[in-house]
Amino acid sequence: MDKKESAAIIEVLKNADKDFFKKGNVQYARKAFVINSVVKWVLKKYDENLYGEKEVEFYVDVINKFIQDEIKLYWDSNGDLQIEGVQDE
Repeated sequence: MDKKESAAIIEVLKNADKDFFKKGNVQYARKAFVINSVVKWVLKKYDENLYGEKEVEFYVDVINKFIQDEIKLYWDSNGDLQIEGVQDE
């Protein structure tokens, strides 16, 4: 994925990320940056033929659930992607 594609993803996510705001010339978009890193990671796995279309579709679904606050998505201290369900409180 090149910079133009990454910029397009970030632009779309800014509209979906309720936590997005801009202060001066700094953009704060917690979800957008997590999603961008996951998209890059998944596409790299796909390009290396380690993931197929089913795995890509799975992560697209995960990203959509993350945007809707249905799950938590983050990289742990070991660099592994963690997906956690959000339970009703």
